[in-house]
Amino acid sequence: MSEPVFICALLISAAIILGPFWLTYRFVIQWRSLGKLNADEAHSVTQLNVALARMESRIATLEHILDAEVPAWRSRDEFFRRAG
Repeated sequence: MSEPVFICALLISAAIILGPFWLTYRFVIQWRSLGKLNADEAHSVTQLNVALARMESRIATLEHILDAEVPAWRSRDEFFRRAG
């Protein structure tokens, strides 16, 4: 085999063997970087989590008040859910 043909065959073989590994590595690195949050996104998620905790507390308080003042409100709610 002449030298240029040998080099071409070597390069083609390397591309066929190493190409899929390199592509897989490249896309795995990209995929992992997409899953990470930057500082602003992490701060937004933290703020949303705090707001969610406050809402859950408010809803629980409202349900407690309704249970004390209108004991049958839950059964009426179920009636309207089934009717709708």
